[in-house]
Amino acid sequence: MKVRKIKNEFVPFENYMYYQSSSYFTSSLGEFHDNAWPKSGGTGTLLSPYSIYPTTASEATTWYNEQIESASLYDRKNRNRLLGNLPDHIINESENAPFHTFFNMAGEHFDNIWTYIHEIPQIYDRRQKIN
Repeated sequence: MKVRKIKNEFVPFENYMYYQSSSYFTSSLGEFHDNAWPKSGGTGTLLSPYSIYPTTASEATTWYNEQIESASLYDRKNRNRLLGNLPDHIINESENAPFHTFFNMAGEHFDNIWTYIHEIPQIYDRRQKIN
């Protein structure tokens, strides 16, 4: 019951990471990264198309280390990061690490809200298009 409860509370990205399989590829549509948790072949059923590797497996630890490195690089280069709006004396003080974590979590929460706000004009645009 506890496992089912946790799985039911996944945010969409966590749901993707747990239930989907991915691999890195590029195309004319863009660059797509291997960011789903590593999996091996599953039972083939609808509920278990893949079996996830345990956290102790070498595939999982390698994947995790690569994700941490990639995410850290992205965070450092992201000009729109909410944490970048804090004064330097707060950012550079190591004792403020818990506050940094909280601020990053708040930023992630507002990323989802921004997505909804950004799409409102697309949903409610009632103008007749020329074509």
